[in-house]
Amino acid sequence: MDRSVARSVGVPLLVGLALVWLALMARDFMTLAKFDYQDLNHFTQGGQFVRDGLSPYSTAFTQAGNGLPYIYPPVWPIVFAPLSLLPTIVLRVLWTGGSLVALWALVALSIRQLTAAEPGGRRQRLLLITAATILTLPLGAVAEVLYYGQVGIFVVLACTVDAVLLRERQSRWQGVLVGIATAVKLTPALVIAHWVLTRQFRAAVTATATTLACWGIAALLLPKLVADYFFGGFVFGIAGRIGAERVNNQSLFGLLTRLLGETPPIALYLAVAVPVALLGLYLAWRAHRAGNLLAAIGIVGLTSVLVAPMSWQHHACWIIPALGAVIGDGRRRVRLLGGLAAMVALYSPTQGAQLAAYVNFTEFWNLMYVLLIAALVWLVWRVRPTANGVAVLA
Repeated sequence: MDRSVARSVGVPLLVGLALVWLALMARDFMTLAKFDYQDLNHFTQGGQFVRDGLSPYSTAFTQAGNGLPYIYPPVWPIVFAPLSLLPTIVLRVLWTGGSLVALWALVALSIRQLTAAEPGGRRQRLLLITAATILTLPLGAVAEVLYYGQVGIFVVLACTVDAVLLRERQSRWQGVLVGIATAVKLTPALVIAHWVLTRQFRAAVTATATTLACWGIAALLLPKLVADYFFGGFVFGIAGRIGAERVNNQSLFGLLTRLLGETPPIALYLAVAVPVALLGLYLAWRAHRAGNLLAAIGIVGLTSVLVAPMSWQHHACWIIPALGAVIGDGRRRVRLLGGLAAMVALYSPTQGAQLAAYVNFTEFWNLMYVLLIAALVWLVWRVRPTANGVAVLA
């Protein structure tokens, strides 16, 4: 294909398709009152506990809320302490609006190759990005983030900007965003490991220092909260507190729990997760070496979803940069059709387990993550450097 997908299909048609898709999802996305916001309420309650001088890691928190314990690092409830002062409807509108803006930015970054191949002007590229953003709304991960009021889009955007955009610009600030994301969610620490393996030592040190600085500030403000989380045995028992066997937990730990019918021994979990993590890091190293930074961060992110003890559907917003890397500039039909097929398979409004339950295959989502990684690896293996150092697809 010599022409970009936008030129071949036409931006108006893409926008029209996106609007039709949005109309089909109107039941879930057009009315904020229909959103559950369970997790945003959870965050707000944690902030309220901090303001009241209580620990969100106590049993009192679980009893006072929706029956679920607070599992986030101590930075997060401190962030939500002032946010919990906002009226509920104001916080919900701001959070949803911010998530949509972040989603648009993530899509724009993920399909830069596609928009760069579009011969039209700035307006046409903006329409293409907006259409693509709308098309991502029904993806299971994105739908759950919006429905529950989760933080996944912000985390993935921060890591992708840090690992791709700031890397390309050789910014001295590379590592700060990943460090903040790690302080909040822990799993982005795998990006730091990736940077060490790819000899991006300055970024790795900056990210580590930023994470420790965030936790240090939290320790100065609320030392008991930090002690409870890191040294009170809480962080090592998170999976058991949430219900790792639930089908929504699409990590290897969840898979093992469902296969065994009980919580797997930590040694068994590590025997499976560590090799998978190392393999994922190796594949991301290959992608980085081939010059495909977007594929590299997609592989690292999807690997983190697989190896973490708990991985809900909304953790998997890494599918967006992964899909962007698969589609590329839209000129190769096999890549374009593969990316669109993955989008169709990953479609699931508001509840990540619906499709898995419908097809009676509980491991559907983690299988999709593995297949996406495989698609990215296929791309990386087919890249051949030319004499002038530019990577091309063989």
